Amino acid sequence: MKIFLLGMPGAGKTTLGSQIAEILSVSFLELDQQIIEKEKLPIQDIFIQKGEDYFRQVESSLLKKLTLKHQDFVMSIGGGAPCFYDNLEFMNQHGISLFINVSFNELARRLSKSKKKRPLLYGIERDDFSGELKQKFQYRLPYYQKAQMVFQNDHLTPGEIIFKLRSLDYLKEKPKG
Repeated sequence: MKIFLLGMPGAGKTTLGSQIAEILSVSFLELDQQIIEKEKLPIQDIFIQKGEDYFRQVESSLLKKLTLKHQDFVMSIGGGAPCFYDNLEFMNQHGISLFINVSFNELARRLSKSKKKRPLLYGIERDDFSGELKQKFQYRLPYYQKAQMVFQNDHLTPGEIIFKLRSLDYLKEKPKG
């Protein structure tokens, strides 16, 4: 079982993904972290030093390499990954893509409180934050909506996702342990 979690930064992909992977006794992979390890640079620095095009090529290549290398996993995908190359089509062909759709207001609240540096927001002035975030959200939404499943909830739990996957027969086996 290969599960890909999509959504905007701040949607909870990493938190939910690690919990779902633990419940299902499968590996948890965070694509952005894999890129950081490969490039030996923070993502923000990759954007600055090598450009977004370079980053998106590495991202797409690693997405495919990791997917083909691992049998079962839950993978958190960077917010922009589904919008480039054939990444979303590839995910849909090789596993189940889940869009974690958190409302714009909740995303803005989470990101404004977050201390984590996010490439999406690099260089954005505080006054422009909401407008820039909304623009990115609206641009990415049509891509995200092509995921095989959409979870619309500001307070989603791993149990809700697993219940839905089981009810649709995506999870044939019960979790180990």
